[in-house]
Amino acid sequence: MIEMTGILFIHYEQGCSPFLAFQNEKYIKYNQPKGYCKKCGLYFTNSENDEKYSGTEKYCNEGDHEEVIGDEWSYAGLHALTPGYHLIVYSNNEILYNNILTNDFENEMNKEWFYKNYKAQMDVCE
Repeated sequence: MIEMTGILFIHYEQGCSPFLAFQNEKYIKYNQPKGYCKKCGLYFTNSENDEKYSGTEKYCNEGDHEEVIGDEWSYAGLHALTPGYHLIVYSNNEILYNNILTNDFENEMNKEWFYKNYKAQMDVCE
């Protein structure tokens, strides 16, 4: 059995139906610089992305840029919730759900847990 801690979310992928998912925390890099300014959109490296901001777009003055910082989630940590998995959902160290997922698990789940990225633990049989 593999025990993982992570975050609940709804996974959206172009061309696929959204599904309830779990992101293994082992595959999340927190507070990563994204390489572009959140105010003007300028990319800080020479790339083809800089071209789309030429013309009428206005860049920040030198020194006024604010780099976007965010988390990076790897596909290696993505798990679609599946019947048979044991899931524990937490909020402020309180257990909200602790059960083996059934075939009807999507109706048992509070979707707010996924929209608000609640912490969870999931046990998966190998």
